[in-house]
Amino acid sequence: DYLVGITPSMVAFDEQGQALWNYFATYDKRLVLASTYDLRVFAKKAGRPFEVAVGGLICSMLLVAVNPRLDYHQKNTGCMFDMNQDRESIAHSIKEARIEESCLKLMLQRYRPVAKALNEALRNYQEEGSP
Repeated sequence: DYLVGITPSMVAFDEQGQALWNYFATYDKRLVLASTYDLRVFAKKAGRPFEVAVGGLICSMLLVAVNPRLDYHQKNTGCMFDMNQDRESIAHSIKEARIEESCLKLMLQRYRPVAKALNEALRNYQEEGSP
């Protein structure tokens, strides 16, 4: 019951009267907006298909939207929920395509199997014609 939009532009939003920009994604209630700005470059740097980068971005944002205690963390460890304030650090998250155990524990129980399955699908996805 969410509407996801994908844009080639960077995402900007207003938070307490301050314009914040340079983000990969944001959500408001049941609306999610994901940016593919430079995502092809970061996916290539990670050695992963562009679709994995976009899918990971959307999945992470949807999981944050439906799990009240879950949010992005400042430390970039290769987790789907890394903040990636340094935009280039998202390449590590794309390559690793994993969810930290501490992030799984913050999810509502009913979403944990879904998150694991989505993450596994992203980890195993190969471009058509790839070995």
